[in-house]
Amino acid sequence: MLLARALRVQIAAQIVGAYVLGLREAFFCTPHVWLGYVGTMLLLIGGLLALPFFPRVQTKEWDGVRNSAACAPVAFGLLPCAHWALAAAGSVRFSMTIVRAMLAIIAGYGGGFAIFFFGFPERLVGRKGLFDLVGHSHQLWHLAVSAAGACWLEGMLEHAVWRTNMGADAFCLAPEAPG
Repeated sequence: MLLARALRVQIAAQIVGAYVLGLREAFFCTPHVWLGYVGTMLLLIGGLLALPFFPRVQTKEWDGVRNSAACAPVAFGLLPCAHWALAAAGSVRFSMTIVRAMLAIIAGYGGGFAIFFFGFPERLVGRKGLFDLVGHSHQLWHLAVSAAGACWLEGMLEHAVWRTNMGADAFCLAPEAPG
């Protein structure tokens, strides 16, 4: 049970880290927007981390609530991605580095969710226990999510270096998308 809680905290920390770094880069020039997204995300993550402390919620009948609470922070992440893409598209503030990072994290989190939800590959084989040590959907999910996080981190660090080299004032005054 302690290991499961530690795993939840690790997953939550990875999600929080991805959000904070990405949102900081996305809304560097509008800190009030950054704070709004981070605050909402922290509430969602806080609710997810609080669930294990309510024994009633640990029953089978509450599986849907627990699964929804786990998916909510990731699904919420699509909103600031879309906001950033729409607000900065066509401007110097938005580059292919960001697009690649967004696509990687969406593909990794989405692919990992699909692997875990559909029980791939163990469901295909139908032989219980074959993938218990290596290749279980839970392990593949962790690999997909970790790879997505690494791609996102690399993209955001590359963007941060570019923004820093440009200078904060020049970056925030860069031309917006054509109207």
